Amino acid sequence: MTNVQAARARHREPPLAASVSPARHGGPLLVGLVAIFALASAATAGYVIIEGWTVLEAVYMVVITMSTVGFREVHPLSPAGRALTTGLILTGVAAFAYVAASGFRLMLEGELRRVVGRRRMDKEIAGLRNHIIVCGYGRVGQEVCRNLLADGVPLVVVEQDDEQVRLLGEEGLPFVRGDAVDENTLLEAGLRRARGVLLTLSYEADNVYVTLIAKECRQDIHVIARSVSEAGERRLKAAGADRVVSPERIGARSMSNSVSRPNAVDFTDIVTARESLSLEIDEQRISGESQLAGKTIAECEIRRNYGLIVVGILTADGDMLFNPEPGARIEADSTLIILGERDAVQRFAADVS
Repeated sequence: MTNVQAARARHREPPLAASVSPARHGGPLLVGLVAIFALASAATAGYVIIEGWTVLEAVYMVVITMSTVGFREVHPLSPAGRALTTGLILTGVAAFAYVAASGFRLMLEGELRRVVGRRRMDKEIAGLRNHIIVCGYGRVGQEVCRNLLADGVPLVVVEQDDEQVRLLGEEGLPFVRGDAVDENTLLEAGLRRARGVLLTLSYEADNVYVTLIAKECRQDIHVIARSVSEAGERRLKAAGADRVVSPERIGARSMSNSVSRPNAVDFTDIVTARESLSLEIDEQRISGESQLAGKTIAECEIRRNYGLIVVGILTADGDMLFNPEPGARIEADSTLIILGERDAVQRFAADVS
């Protein structure tokens, strides 16, 4: 099982104890319908044989008898015909009652599963803290969710399109169905408890409006928005977006770099690829209580002990020091940008946290 599949499995709803499979749900209903057809066919043949009626007369008699309409008989019945009619009434009513009960159970349990499943998901969403709200589950949104899940980041998707909502249900991801530009929808997704909002909506105007709503609700929340134009990028930044990403611009840069510097692009793909994960670039915040606080990179022996490369240091003041010297000091509340194998990155994070 891949990392993405494992992460999605954690979000999937466990089956209800009282539920049964769809085949088991529809089985009794199908059996009842087959029984009614077989009973009607046998009774039709009985009237033809016993009373000597035509097929049309026999079918008419079967229909008015099994439906308990109570119309008059087609012809006077013989004693054998009365016995057949009595048996047809009893068995027909029982068969119809069985079919009705099976159909009602099928609808009731299906609705029950939907309601209970929705309540369970609402409870899960209500319990999330420091999660990410992803607005929009289109092509970009799906890729964003895939990467977040691979990193083990809790998330909630906001989507209103019927097809995308169906896909979210199949994927087993927590979601809120509604329009992201509605503040109540964002609050239902846990806006007050979330650590960030990722906007992948198709229309830039919607992304701008959602940014305004998020920042009005919480100035400290981190908003990353998708943009398709320079004008949209300016508007998003003016609305308060912390970072604006243009997939088109990133894709164009990657394509041109593949021509001018293919080896560098190959290396970047190795680092960022989710499929192989042979290398990983990550960040680790160094708190004041960390054993690394106040030491130099050489004193920490990060490369020797973990096989990691310190690519940069983000200081507490927000300055970025790229390719720091071995004598560079790691101050408290700074962030290390490290590169190395996933296992080493995870081991390093566990040791210094």
